[in-house]
Amino acid sequence: MQEYYKNYFQQFSIEKYQLYLEAVKLETGKNYKFGTTPIFISSAQYSRLENISNSVMRLLQNKLYQKSIYNVPWFLPQHPMQKHDYFGCVDFHIQPDEEKIIEINLFAPGFSGFMELVENKFFESFGLFGDRISSGFERKLVNSVTNDFQHERVAIVDIDAYNQYNIDEFKYIKKMLQNYNVETSVVPAEEVDISKAGNLFFKGNEYTRILNRLIPFDWEQHRDKLINYSELFKNKPGMFFTNPFGWKIGDKRILPVLSNLQNQSFGLSVTDVDILSNAVLKTKQLDEFSNFENCVEEFGLPRRLIVKPIDNYAGRGILFKPSNKKLKEIIEKEKGKYIIQEIFPPGKIPYIMPDKRMNEVKFDVRVVFLNGKVVGAYGRSYQGSITNFSGDVGGFTPIIIE
Repeated sequence: MQEYYKNYFQQFSIEKYQLYLEAVKLETGKNYKFGTTPIFISSAQYSRLENISNSVMRLLQNKLYQKSIYNVPWFLPQHPMQKHDYFGCVDFHIQPDEEKIIEINLFAPGFSGFMELVENKFFESFGLFGDRISSGFERKLVNSVTNDFQHERVAIVDIDAYNQYNIDEFKYIKKMLQNYNVETSVVPAEEVDISKAGNLFFKGNEYTRILNRLIPFDWEQHRDKLINYSELFKNKPGMFFTNPFGWKIGDKRILPVLSNLQNQSFGLSVTDVDILSNAVLKTKQLDEFSNFENCVEEFGLPRRLIVKPIDNYAGRGILFKPSNKKLKEIIEKEKGKYIIQEIFPPGKIPYIMPDKRMNEVKFDVRVVFLNGKVVGAYGRSYQGSITNFSGDVGGFTPIIIE
């Protein structure tokens, strides 16, 4: 892969990068953090990522697995999942010849609405050729949101929607839908009313379809403000794209399940069990350990571990290589809220700064699926312990298959 990076850097210019940023901003209204350098992946490795993601989806769709999740009490009605509800992603750390799952989400992945746009503008601005792995995603998303255009009025809903950090993504998806003559509005969940027909009603307009971007973690925290919205889901779950129950099916508790498939396979094929067992990191729910010593005996010292809250998101609450004291404290006071996972280092790529100085950054790969099928992927390059864009370099990063 080094040859591909070398060729890319030879033709890089700050003018091309600025053209890329301006082209994206023209469509989105805002410049998020976008990396200067793509992630080159071999076709063989990308094929493996697709195969692993397909095996993950077969577990997510598995009725025995879902039944085990239904048995856990939840604050919302647990309506059955439909085909269109399988919209989410599998996140990977990869090395040249190895791939490991670090996260699974069965919920609209943050900023995935930009996936095809960012890829297209990057290829165009830098004059690149080759397959665009996210090509056609926007049309597929429109088809899914509207249920193949059975719905002509769509509400994109989140709590305090206009103050969300990804409001510009909501606006871009709104424009995407309007390009297909679908009347669309961004609606704060706390301001939802219910029409006489039982549909979502907001500022004098009725909507028959909801693109739900309200993460259930936030929904539960603010449910006293969301009585009408909860009532809509209770009475008309088919309005929702996607079913919020997917969040529960794909939360971090699925990672210990993957780690234990050799003992409890839920009837998955031997092939799927082998694929997933090879791709998963050793992971357990922290409440499986009675004390710190038991945990260390199983996993080794905390410097080899990452501790993740079960029901949070966007990297919040993650403890990377926690101190002995901190891990003991969690086990003693709130171990039921966390999983523990061995660390697999992220890949690194050479990275060119806008002024052409060279650097090195970590990255992960997010494979996106829609209607239960892989529809594209993008990378996230970063510095620091976990995926984040707080540093001076990195950002959303296109993937190029070689």
